[in-house]
Order: sequence, then C-alpha cells, then structure tokens
Amino acid sequence: MVLKHPLAILRLLLVSFAVFLSGCSSVLQQDVYVGGKTVSPEFKSFVGNIYDADPTPRRVYPRFSMVINPEVTKQIKHFSDNQRSFVIKAYNNRQRYITEVSELFKREGVPLELINVAAVESAFDTKAHSYKGASGIWQFMKPTARSYDLTVNLFRDERRDPVKSSWAAARHLGDLYDEFGDWNLALAAYNAGGGSVRKAIRKGNSRDFWKLARSGQFRRQTVDYVPRVIAMSIIMKELNEYGFVEVAGLLQNQSVMLSYNQ
Repeated sequence: MVLKHPLAILRLLLVSFAVFLSGCSSVLQQDVYVGGKTVSPEFKSFVGNIYDADPTPRRVYPRFSMVINPEVTKQIKHFSDNQRSFVIKAYNNRQRYITEVSELFKREGVPLELINVAAVESAFDTKAHSYKGASGIWQFMKPTARSYDLTVNLFRDERRDPVKSSWAAARHLGDLYDEFGDWNLALAAYNAGGGSVRKAIRKGNSRDFWKLARSGQFRRQTVDYVPRVIAMSIIMKELNEYGFVEVAGLLQNQSVMLSYNQ
C-alpha cells in the first residue's frame, strides 16, 4: 500500500509511535512493579512527590465494617463455586502490586479492605478494558481519571499504571466517603456514580445501603456490587476457609500479606 496523502502518513506515524510507547510502558511496569515486597525507586520517587517525609496518614478514615448477610453469603458462594479461576487470577495479580498499593492506601488513611475493589473490577489486570471505555485495574472512566490528574491521551494512559491509578483510587474512595459518610454508599457511588446514590438516598429516605438496595433504589449491578467487594475481601483474608487451599499454600510461603485494619 502506498500512502501519498500527507495526513495519512502523519496518522500512520502517530499510531506507530503510540504503539511503541505502549510497548515501552508494559516493559517498564513488568520491570518496576513486579516483585512482591520490593519497592521500586520509581515508586519511592512518586510517593516523595506526593507526600512529605512524615509517614503519618494524610487522613484516617473509619474502618470498613464488613457485615456477612444473605447478600454477601450469596456472593461468597458464587466466587467459591463459579468464579474460582477469577479469584485465583485476582490473587496472583494482586501479589505483584500489593506492597505499593497498600502503602498508598495507608498514606491516604483508607481501609485496606477496599484494595479489593480492584480485584472485583479487573482481577488486578492492568490491561483490563470495558466496552464502556473504563480501563486499568480500577476501571476508571476518562473523566474520573483526569479529575485525579492521571494522564489519558493518545500516547499515554495512566489508568493502566498500577501505582498512579491506585493513588487516584484511594483519593477517589476517600472523597466518596467524605460525601456520603458510609463505606457501603461510597462503594455504591464508585460503581453507579454519586448522582445515583444521591437520588437513592432522596427517594428511599435513608442512608442505609442495605435498606436502599432491598427497596429497589439501585440497579441490580449496584445491588450486587457492594456485597461482591465485601465477599472478595473476606475470601482474600481467609483463603483456606473458603476452599482456596492451593492459593493459601502459596500465601504461607510468601512474605507479603495483606493485613487489614484492626
């Protein structure tokens, strides 16, 4: 094929350059962020640019109280019986980034259980992409990502950067808690948007997520989403108890474990 039009040539060059950068980014992530407890110089530099030398959390949010009710029990059973491969994939991918992500969540004062939002959203797959345009382990849409200073353009998509996107996710979850004053409602807003949660609260005359969910104030996706995050968090904390013996054995042989806030 011969390209004679200058714009066609320019477009081809731009696409080729974007593909090249994408390849470089993938290699960088593999070299820098793989390695369990090893914290990369790039991560230290990023943290140093965001926070001062004081390791005290920027803010300390309340604990995330994970109730085990019929909705959560249903999702635990679903993960254990029907989505075992998904849970194992999420666990294996999570181990690549857990040290860095945990540190960021601690710095933001956000409960560590909420790291499992990324497990539910993408199984911690940095290349995950939805048909609606969400991308990365936290499945950010472009406007949300840009509101937290993540670069999203033709040449670079920081939604796929596990460190920068996790910092944005911790800030975003904290901001949602600041608005709604409840982690279940914050998770519902993460899934459905703040407008949907505000509408549900107004129509249902309640700030109790479970009451609102059971009275039909949320879409089915959101009704299931919050118990899915809780179920994933419970399973990740007690792998052996929920039948993931093979994964629990690996965990015992590794030094990186997710210690939830007590």
